[in-house]
Amino acid sequence: MSSLRVLDLTGNNLNSWVPIMPNLLELYLSENSFHRIEDVGIWRQCHLRHLSVAENAIHMEMIDSSRNVSECSQYALEGLDLEGSIINGTIPEALGRMVNLRFIYLSRNGLTGSIPKSLGRLRYLELLYLSANELTGPIPTFLGKLSVIDLSRNQLNGLIPESFGNLTGLKEMNLELNQLTGPIPASIGRLVSLQAMKLSRNLLNGNIPVSIGELAKLQSLDISYNFLKGVVYEAHFANLSMLSDLDASFNSKLTFNVSREWMPPFQLVTLQLDSCNIANGFPQWLRNQRKIEILVLSNATVSGPLPT
Repeated sequence: MSSLRVLDLTGNNLNSWVPIMPNLLELYLSENSFHRIEDVGIWRQCHLRHLSVAENAIHMEMIDSSRNVSECSQYALEGLDLEGSIINGTIPEALGRMVNLRFIYLSRNGLTGSIPKSLGRLRYLELLYLSANELTGPIPTFLGKLSVIDLSRNQLNGLIPESFGNLTGLKEMNLELNQLTGPIPASIGRLVSLQAMKLSRNLLNGNIPVSIGELAKLQSLDISYNFLKGVVYEAHFANLSMLSDLDASFNSKLTFNVSREWMPPFQLVTLQLDSCNIANGFPQWLRNQRKIEILVLSNATVSGPLPT
């Protein structure tokens, strides 16, 4: 079938060697019974642009020996989906040789070790999904042209890099359930396209930068279950006109201090400030939040007068 460009065999019981089809551009093998990543020919499919092998039962490492990698002088691969195939071991350095990659899906595997620096060569990379693994080490400073980054539910540590501020096309950032420390970098305020930021359940500390108020497209902000401290003023919300969901709960040293006359630029659907400190009494501005559906202020320390 020399004219074949797309082959979709999703949802079968295939488990044998996949032949090389030099004119094939897209190959979909998700939800099958492949047990060896080598059978898919990931390092031999030189001309393939999209490869999906998600939801298989591979249970082994994605080996990148020099013999395998040398079979392709250059890769055309733009999209790689290996989600939920229980691939273990480390992320192979050879992924950095697939310089045309635009999206990588490696969530829900058994990957260990750090994120390899070789991924810094992927200058076209837009989507990076690495959640629900056992990755350790710091978040690398390489970032490509990411619009979505999910490093959630791992064991990543260290600081959130200041270089995140260079990702002006980033729309979603999910780093929750890791072991990240330090403050939220002020460079976050340069993420003019950001719509969702999830940083909950880490070890973040320090003040929330005022620059966060520049995220005009931000819709969802979750910084709960950290050790953030300091005072949050009106300036932190200055241009957040799109904000609909805010969760800052369980930051016991964080104080929200806005004037009683303050009128926020947003209409919230959910607000959670459990175990936070609220100055100037019960928030008067909540009276004008017509869309709010979920309001949680349990164990919050509210000082000042009651609402009138």
